[in-house]
Amino acid sequence: MRRKYAKLSIGADVLQQIICTIKIRRSPTRHDDTIDFRPIITRTNNILPLSVVAADKGYDSEENHALVRELLHGYIIIPARYEHVPIWRTHGIYRK
Repeated sequence: MRRKYAKLSIGADVLQQIICTIKIRRSPTRHDDTIDFRPIITRTNNILPLSVVAADKGYDSEENHALVRELLHGYIIIPARYEHVPIWRTHGIYRK
């Protein structure tokens, strides 16, 4: 039997110390953090314009990088999920 726990994702402005959005879900439904990234970042951008977005390895995908770079015109800092993979084997424009 799998244990259930609460998964909390937060969008916050670090400079002014304001929590803008919160997403709470019951887990483990999926282990993919990227499904929470788009609604959190777009709602946070509606409250305060974003210039730099920092996230952990769970949010590393080409769609997330493209969202922040192209639509929100910001800079994104997410470490590579698989750092041992060579750059020439990494897919996507922004993840390289």
